[in-house]
Amino acid sequence: CNKIKSNSYVRHWLSGTVIFQTPIYFTYKDVSCKALVDIIKIDHDNKKICPLDLKITDYLPTWLERFMKFRYDIQAFWYLTALRNWQNENYSSYALDDFRFIVGSKCCHNPIIYKCDFSIINSGKFGRTDRFISRYYKGVDDLLVEYKQRTKLNNWEDPIGVIENGEILITEDDT
Repeated sequence: CNKIKSNSYVRHWLSGTVIFQTPIYFTYKDVSCKALVDIIKIDHDNKKICPLDLKITDYLPTWLERFMKFRYDIQAFWYLTALRNWQNENYSSYALDDFRFIVGSKCCHNPIIYKCDFSIINSGKFGRTDRFISRYYKGVDDLLVEYKQRTKLNNWEDPIGVIENGEILITEDDT
């Protein structure tokens, strides 16, 4: 971790007023929620709050593939949503900055900071269609609808298509 802390690109994100591992409780779409944000950087000079998450990977050049595989877009949206509530309660006159991932390597690469733009936050909220295989991946809003359905019916085992329709439709796109 010293390689991350001492890196010139990362160092300023970890200095000054920094809060680590902050649990935030909030309500989203009438569901009680929790987020555990790795790093909250409070920039008093510019009146900004910046959320950061620390990721360690085996091989840094393939991290963007892992980003979509593990749906870190959902994490970015979730943490920003939680922080909006936290910000309003604690730093209402501050702006919420973009979400960033600090990605370090277990071996030899210097850490890289990835800043999430609006399209990443949107795919975390609303879902996205993979442009290469035309497959839809659910976002938080879709997943919360499914969560509410499963909670109401107390059914955590059956596929959601079976719960909704009694069957699952297979199309050419699925095969």
